[in-house]
Amino acid sequence: MKKVTTAALAAMMLMSSTALAAEFPNFDFNGDLKVHYRWNTYDWQADKEGGKVFFRLNATSEISKDVSVFARFATQRLTGDN
Repeated sequence: MKKVTTAALAAMMLMSSTALAAEFPNFDFNGDLKVHYRWNTYDWQADKEGGKVFFRLNATSEISKDVSVFARFATQRLTGDN
């Protein structure tokens, strides 16, 4: 049920994004990408290595003089054997 709700919300947001872009022409986008790689070597066990990847995309738009909208898309991924 959660997957269906999430998919429906994502589809609704994608379909309404073009209407929002036409209605609010001043969108400001920014974000960042961080990559973190780490390895540990021990004498008493096998080497462990892996990394983390973080991605963030922010969007801001002003609806009226005193009202603005902020949205963020973020994802995180872990790599490695452990």
